[in-house]
Formats: sequence, structure tokens, C-alpha cells
Amino acid sequence: MSELINFLAYAVNGKKYIPKRDTNYIELYDEAAKHNVQFIIFGAIDKESAPKDVYEQWEKAAASVIVATAYKRRIFEELLKKLDKNNIKAVMVKGFTLSDLYPIPNARVIVSVVDLITDIADRDAFNAIMLNS
Repeated sequence: MSELINFLAYAVNGKKYIPKRDTNYIELYDEAAKHNVQFIIFGAIDKESAPKDVYEQWEKAAASVIVATAYKRRIFEELLKKLDKNNIKAVMVKGFTLSDLYPIPNARVIVSVVDLITDIADRDAFNAIMLNS
């Protein structure tokens, strides 16, 4: 757990972390995944000090999350355009759509749930758009 904290501390500061002792990167990944921070600390892993095969697997996993998030953003933008076209106002409460507001935007990359709040008067129209999207 202490290595996870070290990696997180360096990731928050945008720096690479080179452990002073041997680190089991598979265990590190498993521990990070338990706390849903595996892709945050990926940025702190020094490519040269990590085992190549483990680093490449981690890199592929991170890339797939980024691609999936880009797809979700595109779909979400289409939904917002439909809501706007129908004069339905919606407030985003959480999720990847708010990632730019975070000190480390990538901290919100893997959160795919977005809550929207709308006026109760727009509920039926909102539900119809959601069901057809």
C-alpha cells in the first residue's frame, strides 16, 4: 500500500516515481484497481524502471480506457445537442464530463456514469430522448 501512495503522490505532482526497492507491478496494479486509481498512477510509472511486459499491458489498458471515454464523450455530446434542440436544460452533476474541472483531469477518465438533473416539467420529453438515443 505504501508504494501505491508513493505512486499516487508523484502522479498528483506530474512526476515519475522510481521505487527504491523491487516493486511487483502486478500487485501494484491489483491494489490500485481496488481503489480505482490504476490509470492515475500509470502516469507516474517510469517506463525504463518497470518490467517491459507489465508496462506494455498497463499501457494498453490505459489506451483502451481513453478510447472508450472518447467514444462516450462523443455519444454524450450528441445527447446534449438533442436536449438543446428540444429546449431541455440539463445540469451535469458528476462523471467524465466534469474532468476538466479537476486538478488532474485524467482522474475522472474512467468514471463513465454521468448524472443529469432536469426540470420535472421536462421529464417526459427528457425520457423520450434518452430512450431514443
